[in-house]
Order: sequence, then structure tokens, then C-alpha cells
Amino acid sequence: MCIITQDTINITMNKYITSMEDEFLTFGNGHCDVAWDKVDNVCEMMFGGELEREPESLYKEYYYILKDLENVAVTMSGGIDSETIAEVCVKEKIPFRASLMRYMINGQVMNSHDLQYAEEFLDEHGIYAHYFDMEIESFLDSDEFWKICTLYYCISPQLACHLWLLSKLRHNTAVVPGDIMHMTNNTLSVNVFKYNTYDFFFRKNKQKGVAKILSHTPEIIASQILLQKDFKNTGTKGMYDKKCKLYAAGGFDAAPKPKKYTGFEEILKYYQMKYDGDHLYQVFNDRYRRPLEAKIQQPKQIYTWFNDELQAYIDEYNSI
Repeated sequence: MCIITQDTINITMNKYITSMEDEFLTFGNGHCDVAWDKVDNVCEMMFGGELEREPESLYKEYYYILKDLENVAVTMSGGIDSETIAEVCVKEKIPFRASLMRYMINGQVMNSHDLQYAEEFLDEHGIYAHYFDMEIESFLDSDEFWKICTLYYCISPQLACHLWLLSKLRHNTAVVPGDIMHMTNNTLSVNVFKYNTYDFFFRKNKQKGVAKILSHTPEIIASQILLQKDFKNTGTKGMYDKKCKLYAAGGFDAAPKPKKYTGFEEILKYYQMKYDGDHLYQVFNDRYRRPLEAKIQQPKQIYTWFNDELQAYIDEYNSI
């Protein structure tokens, strides 16, 4: 058994969770069961499920997930992750609604520097962009913000904004990219609880959606593990560089962005200037993130197990 942080799953023994079975929260993705004992503030998680077939390329695994969905809406931020989903939809002629959120302050779009990449992709392929404008300052100071965060165990203001966008897509099957897994000899990095806020959202609202396409099926998880074997002993400049190379090796054409943005840069600067902050994140985090972390209960410890099949892929990677 291994105690881990909220954002990393450590490689552990082949063992299934046996306690608190009646309290399992099975996410819509069907690959992980979570039991959370709020008294002891401990979360137990079984990660992965039985594979139905041999995993194929990452591109193909995207296709197998997307092809059977109806009324697809792809939430596009301008990053490479969401562009890979849109790329598969375009190439495989899967109809989708390109959904872009604009953060507005005093009539100014605060994330145009980020959205430009999504807009360029959509223009190139003749796809209409559906914009959803959020008055970001009003939203963050509203009761709606706190309600969203409380309902879905969200401690990130940025993620709360994403959930606001998903609430506007109730008649669609919204697809959220998540992030590609990064393996080392000892860890398989995935977002365990923080980004499961998407799963909480879809489940509690009984809304169709893919919370994190990159961990949506056992096959796509195994595909990422196999893909990274070829990158184990090769140098990369950083995590973003590695991710882009993994996408390329997985069959995508999506290219790295000339500048990597989060979309919140101008918003952080706005709050820093307005309230004379000491550094870029200080005012924003003090006003929004810190209060969330103090109020919204999150597990302090997470115990995790992989099923035998996924553990075998991990062991194979570690044996190189």
C-alpha cells in the first residue's frame, strides 16, 4: 500500500479495494472507483478496468471513444490537448460543436492570446466557433462560483470556470481533454482527485460527457503507457515538449504552440495591478484559491491500486 499526493498515482501492489464497497463512487468513465471516508479524510481508489482488446495508437483510441458519441461539443482552449480531439473529429468526419469560452473584463477579452490557436485551427478547417462569454470578475465574486465549487469539490478557480462552460452544454456530449500521462520509473502521473471535479459535475447533473478523454477507457490508458516506452531513455526539454512528442508519436498532427499559455495570464495581471499585488499570483490566489482550499474538503491521503492488466503494462515499462 502506498500513500500518495492528490495529483500523482504511485505504482502499487496488485490489489483491489475491499473496504467501503457500498460507498463506491463509480465515475462515468467506468475506469475508476473511489471510496472516500470523510471522517478520516482518506480516499481509496481502484484505477483501471479490464481491457476488451489490445490497445491501438492513441489516435485510434480517441476515434473509438468519439465515434459513438452524439451531439459532441469539444471545449477548445487553444492548447494542444483540446486540438487533438478536434483533429480526430475533423479527419474522421465526426460532427462537433467547437465551444470556446472568452473571459471578459470591462468589455475586453482577457484570453484572446490563448484562444487564437483554436481560432486558427477552426478557420483552417472552416468550422464555426461557438463563443461563451463569461464576465470573469463578476463570476468569481458571485454565489454561483461558491455553489459550483462546493457541489463538485472544486478547489481551483480556473476549473470552476470550466464547469460554468460545461453547464452551458447540457444538450451536448461535452468532451474535456484532460492531460496525457507522464511516466517515470516509479510513478504514473495522472490527476486523481482535483480533475475528477469534471466527473462529479457530469454525474451529479446526470449530464452526458467525457470528463477526461485521456483516461476514459482502460485501452487508452494502456496505449499511453506503451507509447512512452520509446521515450523512456530519450531526453526532452520539459513536460510540454515530451507531451507534444508523445502526441506526434501517437498519430496526431497537432503541433506544439509557439508560446504555451494557460489563458489566465492577463486575468492574473489585472488583479495584480488593481490591488497592487506583490507578484503575479498573490492577489488572485489570496482572493479565490486560498478560501476554496480552506472551505472545500479534499482527501489528505489517497490509497490506490491498479488492476492486474494495467499493472502488467506498467511492469513492462519499468523492466526496460
